[in-house]
Amino acid sequence: VPAWGSDGIMAVITSTDGKLHFFDSNTAKITHSLIVDNSDNTAERAQPFAAILRPDEMEPLHVITQTHNAANLWRLKDGANLVSFRPQGPVFSAGYSTDGRFAVTGGRSLRVFDADESSPTYGRNLHKVEYPHLGMVMNAEFSPIKGSLQFVSASYDGTAKIWEWQPEQQTARLVHELKDHVGPVRFSTWSPDGTKILTVGHDARPRVWTIKP
Repeated sequence: VPAWGSDGIMAVITSTDGKLHFFDSNTAKITHSLIVDNSDNTAERAQPFAAILRPDEMEPLHVITQTHNAANLWRLKDGANLVSFRPQGPVFSAGYSTDGRFAVTGGRSLRVFDADESSPTYGRNLHKVEYPHLGMVMNAEFSPIKGSLQFVSASYDGTAKIWEWQPEQQTARLVHELKDHVGPVRFSTWSPDGTKILTVGHDARPRVWTIKP
């Protein structure tokens, strides 16, 4: 699964051999690749199936990879695995806040982690929504609006939900529930200006939702 960097030029692509490839869209060439270490002292990590670049870095310095059991934060200059965000159970999606301070993961639960290297709670699970949906969370993504801490989740229960992460209270507040699909919702994503959400489900009828600030 590919993902754009914040400069709109660089993109990151994962491959089945566990490599991350950095693609320059101006030259249509892969500039370099990173082999991520898929083993640790206690268990084998699954191969990464998706990656996201930190949105507040014009020159990519950090990347989060998604596997089926963790989301891993890597430093690009030396390939160091800085943090493994490991909720209990599978990880189907991960997303960065626009300022790079927080990461959200979706699976059986929704969890918000501290992704800020300068924070004393760096790498810790700050909050868990135990049962955010009646089915698995397939997608979780923060709003692209600068300063916003809203994020959307999509689920097999046929709904998508908008949440607001509140750091001071260390809680995620449910803002909206989006219900119109018949069957599971596999994917949800924000428009670049953060005013709309596109959802796609098994009913093969994409929905566009207008989001009021």
